[in-house]
Amino acid sequence: MTIPAPKPKKRENHPEPPSRDQERQRIVQIYTRPHITPIIPGLYLGNLTASHNLRLLRAHNITAIVSLTMNACEEWDTTTREVVPKDRHKWIQCEDSFTQDLLGFLGEVCDFIDLAVPGGLVWRDLVHRNESRPGVLVHCTLGVSRSSSVVIAYLMRRFGIGLDEAWRFVKSRRRGVRPNWHFRRQLEIWGMEVAVFGSSRGSL
Repeated sequence: MTIPAPKPKKRENHPEPPSRDQERQRIVQIYTRPHITPIIPGLYLGNLTASHNLRLLRAHNITAIVSLTMNACEEWDTTTREVVPKDRHKWIQCEDSFTQDLLGFLGEVCDFIDLAVPGGLVWRDLVHRNESRPGVLVHCTLGVSRSSSVVIAYLMRRFGIGLDEAWRFVKSRRRGVRPNWHFRRQLEIWGMEVAVFGSSRGSL
């Protein structure tokens, strides 16, 4: 008796995994879409395209902006000015690099944000609070490294909390935040300064 040979298995067509360049391009496409994320009442984190997206700016009632980019954006002087006047828009020329100094302007930027973020906020209440109100948008190009570093620094000074706690809180609001290691080191130094000189307005 002849035993029939087993039929060859059909070859399954599995899609090839994306290359590193394709994955990088996909991530860039995601983060360049206009987005604004509420962090605490009056403080928002976003990206460059959001800084001149009228629909988003109006939806979140943005009344002030901190821009952390290498170059100014032409749309700021046209589209953005419909909702945010020039004197309420602070541009800091800043790049996402391992040589960029953040410490030189963190105090100035935090003072500017203080003018837009309301008083009466207690840190322990903010952990479970996610309300939206008029305020300031802090952004860089993608909303990942530079702007998240500044937002973390602001929370540290405003509420006198440590780097890890501020970092976790911001990441809980926006998962994609990822300050580079050089910025993290500067935030550690900033934390020591905050510990010595105290927060700007404490737990008002």
